[in-house]
Amino acid sequence: MRNGVIGWAAVLATLTLASCTAPEPMASVAPVAWSEPVSAADPNCHVVPGLTTLDPATVPRLQERSVDAGGAAVTLPQLAGAASFSAAVRDVVATWRAAGPTDAALTISWNVLAAADSIIGVGLHEQVTTDVLVRSKAMAVFADVATGEVWTGASLLRPETFDTLARLVRSAVQAAGLAYPFGQFEPALTPDDLDVVAITGSGALQIRVDRYVLGPRSTGEPVVEIDPTVTTDLLTDAGLRVRDAVVSGQPLALAHLDPPDCASQPCVALTFDDGPDVYALELISVLAALDAPATVFLQGDKTNAHPELAQAYAAAGVQLCGHAYSHRELTKMPLAEAASEFVATLDHLAAATGIRPNCQRPPYGSVNAEVASVSPTPLYLWDVDPRDWANKDAGITHANVMGAVAPGSIVLLHETHHSTVAALPAIVTDLRAAGYLLVTLDELMAGTEPQPGQLIKRR
Repeated sequence: MRNGVIGWAAVLATLTLASCTAPEPMASVAPVAWSEPVSAADPNCHVVPGLTTLDPATVPRLQERSVDAGGAAVTLPQLAGAASFSAAVRDVVATWRAAGPTDAALTISWNVLAAADSIIGVGLHEQVTTDVLVRSKAMAVFADVATGEVWTGASLLRPETFDTLARLVRSAVQAAGLAYPFGQFEPALTPDDLDVVAITGSGALQIRVDRYVLGPRSTGEPVVEIDPTVTTDLLTDAGLRVRDAVVSGQPLALAHLDPPDCASQPCVALTFDDGPDVYALELISVLAALDAPATVFLQGDKTNAHPELAQAYAAAGVQLCGHAYSHRELTKMPLAEAASEFVATLDHLAAATGIRPNCQRPPYGSVNAEVASVSPTPLYLWDVDPRDWANKDAGITHANVMGAVAPGSIVLLHETHHSTVAALPAIVTDLRAAGYLLVTLDELMAGTEPQPGQLIKRR
């Protein structure tokens, strides 16, 4: 705030009413004009409690990882399969670190601002504490993971309309009673002051103002929301792309991301046996809502009876594998019959879906060297068995999975129990919160070249 001394009589003679529209010019102008907080803002802009954010656990492949940024290990959001976005996040913090004191205590916090279609966005906040100061910085980073383009929050805002935007923000903060008492003594707003932006599901533009810029410390970092009807003229082409993706309501599309590298990242494969069965369509719906990759082991006889369910799995992008034809123990039948169980299942899956899987699982995990020798594909077992088929309890199944899972795990589940389907949202959310990437079996084993008859329990 600029320094100045002026008598109260002069102040009262030059008060100006501030709002979200430009003030009318005064008939006479005093040497210094002061701005008085108003009681209500224009309905097109107002202060809201905070930015609209997303739960990071709901964003596929988003991990909180300890990375090097400017010579310091910090925990940052990294999106597996989106190298340009992840690098941009690291670069922002590295730049902050390079500009800061070397003896400072550093705290980094972040939140998710967007995860829709091909758009991902996060808000980053740095607080630096030394013996003599506490300083903070903030920035939003957005990316189109389909094209690799990356933008800061400020680059979503049109420079030619910045003065209009700044006036809207300033007047909304004044109307909320959060501004310094004499607003026109404040320095002019700059794009750096408005670099944390978000778009709501309705298309409204939200801007968080840095601490101390428009008001004292006690007012914090006010967030101004601008009505969707006036935001179009304020956004760049990149801003409009972000807005359109968020408004679409579509989840972040995994198809836009590079395949995960499960050799270096903590991947987990959820697998479901004994289908296609009565809960198949519900399972597909839950997986789609969670944007969760999965693998199903389908029986030949059930696929023959309900090819439409196998087709539904394939259409939803769920990986298909065989689970023998009749779900009998292959070690308790002649070897030629066991071989027929394998082949007939693959034949029925190919006939129903056009996909001939390169993966199977022997029923009950019952297999020996002789049975494995007649399998035309690798045989996938598991290292995590929550015994969902026995407990039939969603809470117990969830707890058992979380208690046994590790990087590279293959989790055994059964689509024939509704309690398993009911447990899935909590399992997926908590696995992601723990930093795991959910993948299909093919993604889990990429680069390992499994061979026919090979028994695989985990990566």
